[in-house]
Amino acid sequence: MGIIKNNNVQKTRIFVLFLLIIIAGASVLADGITQCTQINSPGTYYLSNDIASVDDCIVISSSNVTLDCGYLGIHGVGNSTGITVMNAGDVVIQGCSITNFSTGVSIENSNNVLIMQSRMSDNKIGLLLNSTSAVSTNNNTISSNSQFNVKNLDVQADATYDYWGSTNNATIASTMSGNVLFNPFLTQDPYGDTDNDGIINALDN
Repeated sequence: MGIIKNNNVQKTRIFVLFLLIIIAGASVLADGITQCTQINSPGTYYLSNDIASVDDCIVISSSNVTLDCGYLGIHGVGNSTGITVMNAGDVVIQGCSITNFSTGVSIENSNNVLIMQSRMSDNKIGLLLNSTSAVSTNNNTISSNSQFNVKNLDVQADATYDYWGSTNNATIASTMSGNVLFNPFLTQDPYGDTDNDGIINALDN
């Protein structure tokens, strides 16, 4: 009888632990970003859905932050800024499609920032750099921005291995403001669909 009772107690404990794991998992999922917000604490943040914005959308003001958009979009109405990194360090932005803003991504007074596998297109300025150091971009689509693809107010920006919508050096250079290192560059758009299978190149193995 004592053995049966102990087994029941053990099963109850396992069931309670299982419930706690489920609840904890649900809490993590609930932390996904669903609307424009300010990120002021370290951590990894995920976009849960596309976001439409009429103002500045996501502002990162904390160091040690990763923003993973999962190839979802942040869409503006022609003004403001899609993603701003301000007074921060050790920041990663990945898989974000930022379109139709005055500035797609603005990095200000920040260092050690990596932008990868993202899209900054159909803005006035795709990427703005001001008072930054150790900012790098990799495997992004930065094209079709009406003023500049990159506006760099610092000494030099490393924007190699990105796609610029052209393979002509002079054409690409004409879309830059300031000292921007853009060569070597990608010749295939990571956000294009070369084989017309409905999957962007970045996700098409």
